[in-house]
Amino acid sequence: MPSRLPLNPGFRSTAPPPLTRRRRLLAALFVATGLLHFIAPRSYQAVAPAWLPWHAALMAVSGAAEIAGGLGVLVAPLRRAAGWGLIALSIAV
Repeated sequence: MPSRLPLNPGFRSTAPPPLTRRRRLLAALFVATGLLHFIAPRSYQAVAPAWLPWHAALMAVSGAAEIAGGLGVLVAPLRRAAGWGLIALSIAV
C-alpha cells in the first residue's frame, strides 16, 4: 500500500488554476461576438455613431480585439491584461 504524505497547509502550488466553465464561457462569447464583426459587419456598422469615421475599419479592429481578449482569458499569463482589455473595450463600445 502506498504511504500517504502528510498534508502541508503552507504548501502553495505553482501550477496555474484550471480553466473554469465560466472562463471558457466568457471566452466563447467574446470570440463569437468578435467573429460576428467579420461575418455580419453591417449590423455592427449600423449602430456605430455617424460622427465616427471609418466604420468598417473600426468594426474590424473592435472585432479583432474581442477575439484576442477572449482567447487571452484562456492563457494564464495573459489573463489579467486580457480581462482589463475586455473591460475597457466594453466601456468604449
